Amino acid sequence: MKIYQEPEIVSETEKEENKVPGTFLSERAKSGADRTLPRDAERTGHAAASGPGLPAILAMAAAAAALIWLPLSKSVIVRGIPLGDSFRIRLSEPNWDANQFIRKGTSMDEASYTWTDGKELVFYPLNAAQESDYLMTVQVAGIFTGSQRLAAVLNGETVYEDSLAGEREMEILLHLRQGKNDLRMELPDAVSPVELKVGNDGRKLALQLTDITFLRQ
Repeated sequence: MKIYQEPEIVSETEKEENKVPGTFLSERAKSGADRTLPRDAERTGHAAASGPGLPAILAMAAAAAALIWLPLSKSVIVRGIPLGDSFRIRLSEPNWDANQFIRKGTSMDEASYTWTDGKELVFYPLNAAQESDYLMTVQVAGIFTGSQRLAAVLNGETVYEDSLAGEREMEILLHLRQGKNDLRMELPDAVSPVELKVGNDGRKLALQLTDITFLRQ
């Protein structure tokens, strides 16, 4: 079992605000002050014909903002795990790829393992070409508090429950339907070092994972 070591936390660079041109109006435009007529127009009772009115200015600003942000928008990607006969998720180096297949509940790569972070581990959908049984094998290198309750929930139904202690290999049989299957692992005893007053790490830790494989039976 590996001993918990608090990782070095590197903060992200703060994003600068209000740097994109064409996405905001002057204070006069916001307050409606630009709608006032020039002095000569006030005297004659006719609006000046020197330029577009406020509605047109607002419309042009909105159109400009849309053109500016359009190239920056990201495509929506619906991810899934194409199982085939076998599939492997690597949670230790080299070739760490956990974030491609696990949607929620893993922390950063720490070379030889990855901590779970939170009360549940949620996978992207498991896509099965046909109704099949798969054996999921989870390699657990250690447990933060020494013991941890765990439940595997497949398509809303609990299919496995256990209480883990120490390093072990956990095997879970999954009966998958054809198409998309939703899988998550519940970790009710996850807790942070901050809560236990043993460090400054705010992550809710439970399991050190090194590898998860799926093998069709």
